[in-house]
Amino acid sequence: MFTALCATNEAIMRAKTRPELFQRVCEAAVLGGSFTSTTIALAKPDDEFLDLVLRRDRIEKGQAA
Repeated sequence: MFTALCATNEAIMRAKTRPELFQRVCEAAVLGGSFTSTTIALAKPDDEFLDLVLRRDRIEKGQAA
């Protein structure tokens, strides 16, 4: 978990665009935090639904992509 937190902090410092930040944070959680998947969703203004921005799943060895 500490590895994911460090990688997330680094992503915040180094990402040049919003999409790059989202990608780096998802990768940090999946690769460094031992999560099986991560999702980033943003609240829509004046709406009760979230807007799915990015999802990343862990692909295990021998598993189809």
